[in-house]
Amino acid sequence: MRLARLALRPAARLAPRAGARALAAAAAALGGAWAIRPLSADEAREAAAAPSEEAAEAEAEPTCLQMHLLPDSSKRLLARYPPMHERPLADRVLLRPCVTEAREDAAVHVLAYVEDGTTQSVLIRPGTGLWEGVPDTYGGSGYPVIPISIKETPELPPAPEAAEGGEEAAPATRSAWEEIEEPWRLLEASGFLIVVRGEDAMPTAVRLADGSNEWHGDLRDAAGGVRRAGVTLVDPPEGMELSARTSVPECGFCRFMRAGPCGDVFTKWEKCIDRARDSNADFVDLCGAETLALKKCTDKHPEYYGELSGGGDEE
Repeated sequence: MRLARLALRPAARLAPRAGARALAAAAAALGGAWAIRPLSADEAREAAAAPSEEAAEAEAEPTCLQMHLLPDSSKRLLARYPPMHERPLADRVLLRPCVTEAREDAAVHVLAYVEDGTTQSVLIRPGTGLWEGVPDTYGGSGYPVIPISIKETPELPPAPEAAEGGEEAAPATRSAWEEIEEPWRLLEASGFLIVVRGEDAMPTAVRLADGSNEWHGDLRDAAGGVRRAGVTLVDPPEGMELSARTSVPECGFCRFMRAGPCGDVFTKWEKCIDRARDSNADFVDLCGAETLALKKCTDKHPEYYGELSGGGDEE
């Protein structure tokens, strides 16, 4: 598994215009949500008059919301299960079905905790009201989990060329989400953990096959490998209750910037970019002061923001 860290480079001595362009480029490259160049009047009329098939399909499909623990619940979870790996999380609630209902305070119940040397996570029972009727499980119901921490793995060297054709042999990889779910899948598939699911395919209760509250042992995966794992039931049968909220997905760059010591400065810069877009103004000219303030702040906090622009002294 390759888990990429967010690597940002500092804007070293950039002029206001260059600094603004660098930050805007960073936002775009990391999934920023801004459209820096507004549509012209002709483009806007054309887009409104002839919407694409993709847009029509997207409009027909519900927006899938993300679920995040409230700060107090995140602190409680980390206090009970301190992170063991380099990448602490305890924020996002991973749910396979599409969450469609906005909730400011949704209950989630922790049913069990697992650690397998690569990941730490808890299996949860989601509260009600996250979707209308039965959730869409077309992509599978999976295992609703909250990751606590993930072990960083070094990037692998390029694969050797295949014997024929000169093509690189691409190893099978799992996403971070799949890697976090994997010990739960193996525990249930091996019969050690019994997961009781409700009509919505979400877990309602769990128990260990031997009747105990804790199990440690080896799990064999489909590739024949073995991983050492441990699972502990959490205060059965109700579990540990946490609170979360659902919201429209936010770009990773925005969440990263706001969560750091320059969050307020970034928010002011973002609002200026939005004003430039809405007024059809040049964001470089309009937001020079906000850009310099953001650059100055991030340069003061390399321990969090790392390197933000690409380095070098180019103007």
